Amino acid sequence: MLTLNENNAITLALLSLFFLNQCTAQVHQGFCDYFDYLNQAGFSDALAALAAAHPTYPVVLTGHSLGAAVAVVAATYLGQSTHALATTVYTYGQPRVGDFSFSQLFSESVQVRPQMQRLSTFLCS
Repeated sequence: MLTLNENNAITLALLSLFFLNQCTAQVHQGFCDYFDYLNQAGFSDALAALAAAHPTYPVVLTGHSLGAAVAVVAATYLGQSTHALATTVYTYGQPRVGDFSFSQLFSESVQVRPQMQRLSTFLCS
């Protein structure tokens, strides 16, 4: 949910992470809700089963826009949950997912590369 405050600044509705104990990190409610929907459909369990069946295969999550945000939430969940899956994440057009505490938790949960590259497409007429 987006709201305007008295300074006309946009405030994002953030929701405390539902899957981590003793955690103060917050994530946008819409991204949490969408990931929760996928997780209830069996996403995490299916991915953990595949990873167990193929232990030498890397787990890579990717997405664009909403998919990118959900990939970040999923990677954090998978790294911090009982599945303890190490993932690599590639995102494109990713919106802000959570607060600073969440970004730290995400960095602890995934295989972080030493560099980040921004890819852009330019159209010439």
